[in-house]
Amino acid sequence: MYVFVINIALVLWSLHLFGKSFSSSRWHMKPLKNQTSEFKDYLWLSLSIGFTSSSWRTDFLRQSQLWRSQIWDYRRFLFSQAQILFSFFALFMCLALFLQVSGYFLLLVAFAVMTIGQVPWVRDRVGSDGLGFFVYLGLSLFFLETCFKNSGLMMQALLDSELVFITTVDSLVHLFLLLFLSIFLGVFIPVQGWSLIVTFLLYVNSHMTFLAMVFVVVGELLGTCLYLAYRAHAWSAFYKKRIQGLFVTVAGYLIGVLMAVVIFRYFFSFGGMFNQLETLQWIHLGTMFLILAGLYTAVMTWGHFKVARQERDIVISDVTLVDELVLPKKDGKSDSKNDGQNFRRNDELTEFIISQLGQRREKLNHFKSELQLDPQSRGKIPPFVLNQFETEMNIIDKAISKT
Repeated sequence: MYVFVINIALVLWSLHLFGKSFSSSRWHMKPLKNQTSEFKDYLWLSLSIGFTSSSWRTDFLRQSQLWRSQIWDYRRFLFSQAQILFSFFALFMCLALFLQVSGYFLLLVAFAVMTIGQVPWVRDRVGSDGLGFFVYLGLSLFFLETCFKNSGLMMQALLDSELVFITTVDSLVHLFLLLFLSIFLGVFIPVQGWSLIVTFLLYVNSHMTFLAMVFVVVGELLGTCLYLAYRAHAWSAFYKKRIQGLFVTVAGYLIGVLMAVVIFRYFFSFGGMFNQLETLQWIHLGTMFLILAGLYTAVMTWGHFKVARQERDIVISDVTLVDELVLPKKDGKSDSKNDGQNFRRNDELTEFIISQLGQRREKLNHFKSELQLDPQSRGKIPPFVLNQFETEMNIIDKAISKT
């Protein structure tokens, strides 16, 4: 039992590093820092961000900072949220290669690529950013194969503890127990796709039913949705109002998937011809693909109609963003040596946001000085617009002074 759990942890660890090697590379960061607002310009940029994303959870929060600081507009932010679902691509590729390509072979290819990448001519022209993903992909496949070989230990443990009846008997009590457990784990486990790994190993070994598999995967997605909704609840009312519909759409779609799959299983049974190992593998991948493709369509559809009827309000930056750009104090205490000081988060995206806010402050200060020299023009501007203008300057000043 413990060996199997450790194997799963190693698979998730290597997959997490696989995504992280992509998300920290220039292939991911450069499109994020592109400030275009034209759809034809950021279409391919958003797709690039999605395929090189480490997780839906992480990039939602990172991209929300770009939107709430007004570096991205609302339309681009919503469009990019659908493209983040392509972050599951790495996991799908790993599961699809299972039983097709040996993990040892990929590791040899990975080390060969890494060695070639150290050649100055290659490094200068191609770049070495993200080349480590070959290593992590090989490790993921290697640990997945090891986990599959040790799956018999898991089956014996399930039989000894009688937990096998929960995953192999399709009663509503068992299904909802798995659903609530996976929702709970989905809220607290930051590694994306853990449910796909667990269900894949159990389902292809006939240790889990089709319905149980779907309920666990949907549970992780619902847990992630609840976590993001909780984080968005702390935003200012303006931004919270414009994003809460996304969470309602995602949750409604996933609940609809559960209802549809229960009805489907009531009328249709796979039968014995679908019990072969490779067939079960593709049934699992096909089902996960359909769930995520439907989720992508739902998010895109909601975003399209939401942008089409959005209110034309004067938009200012989110004041709650200020606290996200600085490091929290350790244990709630301030250091006497650095009392009264704040520390900027040491990452490339935060540095970019702060630099853009600084440039905007210079433009606003220049505009403010022009208004002071021209009282007649100032008198033509509605008072609420001037109030919003002052609020935006105060937010930017607060963000820059704290970092």
